[in-house]
Amino acid sequence: MEVHEGASCNGRAREVSLSLIDDSTPTLPQADRSVDESKASIGAQLTDTKPPPGSSSERNKDRKHSPSSGNISKERDSLRILTSLRTLRNSIAGTASMFDLVRTRAAGPPKPSEASTTESSTVLRQRGRAHHSFVLGILMAAGTSAVLSLVNVIIKRLESVSSLEVLTFMAFGVFIGILPAATEEVQPFGPSSAQPLLIVRTILSLGAAALRLSSLSYLTIADSSIITSLTPLMVAITASLFLAEPCHWTQGAAVALSILGITLVVKPPFLATAGGSFTEEQYIGIAYGLSHTVLNGVTTVCIRAIKGVSRSVVVFHYGCLSMLLVSFVSIAMGRLRIFYDGSQIGYLLLISHLTFAVQMFLTKALQIENASVVTIVKTSSDVIFGFVMQAVFLNVYPDLFSMFGGTFVLIGVLIIGLRKIAQAATPGTVLRHRLRFLL
Repeated sequence: MEVHEGASCNGRAREVSLSLIDDSTPTLPQADRSVDESKASIGAQLTDTKPPPGSSSERNKDRKHSPSSGNISKERDSLRILTSLRTLRNSIAGTASMFDLVRTRAAGPPKPSEASTTESSTVLRQRGRAHHSFVLGILMAAGTSAVLSLVNVIIKRLESVSSLEVLTFMAFGVFIGILPAATEEVQPFGPSSAQPLLIVRTILSLGAAALRLSSLSYLTIADSSIITSLTPLMVAITASLFLAEPCHWTQGAAVALSILGITLVVKPPFLATAGGSFTEEQYIGIAYGLSHTVLNGVTTVCIRAIKGVSRSVVVFHYGCLSMLLVSFVSIAMGRLRIFYDGSQIGYLLLISHLTFAVQMFLTKALQIENASVVTIVKTSSDVIFGFVMQAVFLNVYPDLFSMFGGTFVLIGVLIIGLRKIAQAATPGTVLRHRLRFLL
């Protein structure tokens, strides 16, 4: 009986110990309640298993160091130890949670979720790319005007070289520069159906370039740039005539402002009393410049009419055919020389390289940014760099008539360009709403 009671007590003690060890309650009052409940259950079990009076087990109860009393004392000691360990564990857990709270407060507000972070970073990336493209497009368009103004300065210095020779080297530079890109095309000269328009475009572009060089012989760089900046206006008028595009009041306003600006640049005789000077050479130069803008406008319309032909093919066709035509005409007229002075051949080779750079800058600007924005920036930069280049390299400063005339021409071109931007804007946007009076 004693053995059975000892075994049962050991089993119950083992169950109590395991229940206390496996308990995961983190607070001390609940641990105390579990210990008290365990004590009460042990006492109740011991009371229920108490032997009847007068039995042999009752007589052996008073024996000193009985096994049951020893087991009970050991259980009480183990309960005290477990209670102390549980208290220590709860105190450590409370300290750790306090440290976690302090660390969380110090770290600040919680970070957004991964999805929101990804979306915000994507939006920021897109805005950065759009801003980068806008700035790069403006820089490319301004670079086109700067390089073209530098070419005009070099041409003004080469007074002993004819325009045909300059055109030959310009066409040679375009042909050599575009040759690697054109060889990658399946049809470098374009399809047979587009050959008539490509040939007409090449002849018109060649004539426009010759007229621009002739205008530089009679006008200053700034005045010639003001006249040639009328090209966007001529493109709009030519497109209305040949492509049946609707005419708008903005075109009439731009024409009126351009006529006023050209009048100030020409300095007619009725302005002589106001300080203007009139010469016959200015009329000739103005006529060459206006003819250049007309041919350039028709050339742009031809390019619009060509469908399914890449820009590299168009430029390669122009460079190859114009080089052959100018070479034949120069040889026939006896204007093409084989030997040049050292400075002359250096300037001519520089012109050929810069001409190709103008083509590439303009092509890249049109690929990156809207054509209307590129047109506005390039036209404005042509006039500004024309004033700056002739003042820096040729010591020729513009008068008030040229400055006011250039301002009126730029305002007219700006009206045309802003209308194109408003037409290209998405309906419902703020930009289209602000420019709705131009539609």
